[in-house]
Amino acid sequence: MSRVGKQQLVIPTGTTVVMTDGMMVVKGPKGTLSRQFTNDIAITISPNEVVCALKEVTPFTKALWGTYASHIKNMIKGVNE
Repeated sequence: MSRVGKQQLVIPTGTTVVMTDGMMVVKGPKGTLSRQFTNDIAITISPNEVVCALKEVTPFTKALWGTYASHIKNMIKGVNE
């Protein structure tokens, strides 16, 4: 299991995260970043955090889980710092 994938990613104040049809858009004080994600990982966005979870346990999804969480974390960091 992915240690990185299990983490809840905090959304700082002034940052918005929106997911539409697999396209995630992160807007913050320093700009906007967007990235296309596949439907293999369940990405749940609440007002204060983003959580990634496995939909199905396969070697492919297990590899994507931590990778997607890292991409989202870096996107949030990128628009804030």
